[in-house]
Amino acid sequence: MAETRIDIGRTAPQTGSEYGEAAERGDLPLLPAERLWGFWEFTYANSALAIATWAFLIGGAVGLFVGPKEGIAAIVIGNIIGVILTALPTCVPAGKYGVEQFTALRSQFGPNGSRLVYFLAVVFLTMGWLAVLGMMFGRSIDGLTALVSGGEANPLGPKVMVAAIGAILLTWFVVAKGPTSIKFFNMVISPALVLLMGWMMYLILSHHSFGELMAMDALDPPFEDRTLNFIIAVEVNLAAGFSWWPYIGNLGRLTRNERTAFWPNTVGIFGAAALGEIVGLLGAAALGNSDPTIWMAQVGGVAVGVIALGFVAFANVTSMANILYTSIVGLRQIGTRAIRAIRWEVLLFLFCIVPLILVVFYPTMYDGFFIFLVWTSALNSALAGIGIADYFFLRRQRLDLNALHGEQSHSPYRFAGGFNPIGIVALAVGFVVYVAIFNPQTLESAPAFKYLTASLPSCFSAGLLHYVLTRIFAGRLGWGGYPRR
Repeated sequence: MAETRIDIGRTAPQTGSEYGEAAERGDLPLLPAERLWGFWEFTYANSALAIATWAFLIGGAVGLFVGPKEGIAAIVIGNIIGVILTALPTCVPAGKYGVEQFTALRSQFGPNGSRLVYFLAVVFLTMGWLAVLGMMFGRSIDGLTALVSGGEANPLGPKVMVAAIGAILLTWFVVAKGPTSIKFFNMVISPALVLLMGWMMYLILSHHSFGELMAMDALDPPFEDRTLNFIIAVEVNLAAGFSWWPYIGNLGRLTRNERTAFWPNTVGIFGAAALGEIVGLLGAAALGNSDPTIWMAQVGGVAVGVIALGFVAFANVTSMANILYTSIVGLRQIGTRAIRAIRWEVLLFLFCIVPLILVVFYPTMYDGFFIFLVWTSALNSALAGIGIADYFFLRRQRLDLNALHGEQSHSPYRFAGGFNPIGIVALAVGFVVYVAIFNPQTLESAPAFKYLTASLPSCFSAGLLHYVLTRIFAGRLGWGGYPRR
C-alpha cells in the first residue's frame, strides 16, 4: 500500500543498524520485526505504568467525595470510558504504522502545531508528574525508615527531598539504557505489585467486612448534593483515564499490530489502575486518610508497612521511566535539529532538571496533585476527540508516512505555516467547554455537569468542530491531504 512506503531522501539511514537506532529513538517508524511487545508484554508494561502510588492517591481522592460503594462505581465508569477514548486515537495508529505519537500528530495539527501541543500536553504535564512521583517515592522511603526506626515521618523533611532526587536520577539511568531496560523493569515490578494489591486488599478486609466498608461515608464531601459529589468522583476518574493520552501511543508503537496496541489497555491500564484505585479508596476509608504513605504504614504493622512502602516506592520509578521515555521520544520529533543532535543521555538529564528543581523548591506540589490531575483533562479530553475525528472519520485510518517523516516544507500535512488552525481552534473550544462546565480549581459547575460530566462534552465538542470545519474548509484550501469523499 502506498501509504506504508518511506522515502525521506538523503537523510535516511543507510544501514539496517542505523535505521534500527533511528526507529528506536522515534525518528522513523518501527518495522514489525523491530517491535518488542506482544499482548502480554504490553499488558505488563501498561500494568506497571498504571499500578503506582498515583493510583492509590486517586483512589484516596475519590474517597474524599463519596463512600466506597459509590466510589467503586465511579472508578470503573470513569476509567473505562477515559482509557478507551484515549487509546483509540493514540494506540491504534501507533500499532498499525509503528509511528511515533507526536510525529503522527502532524497530520492533525501540522509540524509546528504538534510542537505546540507537545509543550502543552507533555512537557509541563510530564515534568509535573516526575516531580510528584519523585516526591511520592521520597515520602514512601521516609515512611519506611520511620517504621523501622520507630520515629515520626516528616513529609516535608530533607530525607524526602534527597530520596525524591535519587528517584529522578535513577529514572534517568534506567531510561538512558533504552526500551529494553524499561521492558525488564516492567516484567519484574508489575507482577510483584499485583500481588501487593491483593495483599493490601486482604489486610483491609481482615479488619473490616466488605459490608462495613460499603457502608462507610465519604471522608470530606464538599457538597450536600450526593449526586454532584458522585459526578465529581466520576470526573476525577475520567481525568485519570484521559491522562494517559501523552504516553500510551509511544508505548503502543512498540507492539506488533493494532489489536495488540489497543486491547491490552483495557486489561493493563484500566484493570490495573482500577485495582490500585479501589485498594486506595478502601484503605483511605478504613484508615481515615487518603495518603497511601500513611495508611499503608498503619494497615498491617511494621513488617507489612516496610514491604508495602518499598514496593510502592520502586513502582513509582517504573512509571516515571515509562513516561520519561515516551516524552523524550516525542521531544526528539517535535524539536529542532539542535535538540535532535543532543545525545540521548544528555537530553534525558536536561529534561529532568525542572522536576529536580520542583522537588527542592516546591515540595507542597504533592498535596495539590488532585487539582493538577483534573486540569489536565480539560486539554487531554479535547485532544482525544480531535484524534478520533481525524484518524477514524476524516482519514479513514490511513496515514502518509512520507508526508509525516519527509521534508515538512513540502508536506501536505504542513497546513498553513506549519499549523492547522482548524485543529487549534477545536482544541481551544474543547478546553473552554470543559472549564465552562466544571472549574477544577473551585469545583464550581454548571447544571449540565451533573448529567454529562465535563470531559465528555469537551471531547465531543472538540471532535465535532474539528470534523465539521475540516469538511468545510480543508479541501478548498488544500490542507492536510484528506481523502476525497
